[in-house]
Amino acid sequence: MRHRRRRRPSAASWTAAFGGDIGLRRPYEDPGLFGMYEAIVEHGLPVFFHAGFLSIDPGIGEDGSHESVLFMRPGRLDTLGRAFPDMVMIGAHLGAPWRDEACEVAWKHKNVYFDMSGGTVKMQSLAWFRRRFCRGAGGGFLREDGEVLNLEVVNKLVFGTDNPAPPTMLEFCHNFCEKPGLDEASRYRIMTGNAAEILGLENAG
Repeated sequence: MRHRRRRRPSAASWTAAFGGDIGLRRPYEDPGLFGMYEAIVEHGLPVFFHAGFLSIDPGIGEDGSHESVLFMRPGRLDTLGRAFPDMVMIGAHLGAPWRDEACEVAWKHKNVYFDMSGGTVKMQSLAWFRRRFCRGAGGGFLREDGEVLNLEVVNKLVFGTDNPAPPTMLEFCHNFCEKPGLDEASRYRIMTGNAAEILGLENAG
C-alpha cells in the first residue's frame, strides 16, 4: 500500500531539521522521515542519497549514536520506491559494496538511478562489469549461449564525480561506455541525458 500523503512543512524545513542525521544514524526509510519525502514529492524535487561506503572516521555523534553503512544500503531505496513511486532518487557509488542490490533496485523502480563515482567501483575489471551489466542471451533461462548488455540497468546510470577528480572520472566513464560496446543512445543517457531529465533541462548535449 502506498503511503498516504498528509500536509507537512516544506521540504527545506524538514531537511534543515533532519539532514544531518538521515542515513548516518537513522535509515532512509525511517517512517519519521516520510513527511519530508511527501514535501519533496509535492515540490517535484529529485533526491540524492549517499549509498554504501563510509570513511573510516569513528562517526560518533554528540548523543553517542554511531554512524553505520547499513543505514545506507541501496536496498533501503526499494522501500522508498514503493512508498513514493513519483520521487526521483539517485544513489551514490553504485551502492558499494552492495552493487548487485543497487542494480536490482534501479531495474525495479523507474525513478531510481545510481552513479558510479567514488568508492571502489572504478577499480574493478571489465569482466567484473560484464557480470553486473550483462544478462543471458535469448531472454535468459539458459535458452542461448552468450550474453547481452542489460540496458534496463545500464540506462539507469548517471555520470557523477566525487573521488577522484572529474577528469579521472570522465576517463573511467568513457571507458565504461566504450569497452562493453554501449550504443550511442545509452552513452548519451549515462553522460548527459538522465541527469538532464532528472533536473528538467532541455536540449542538453
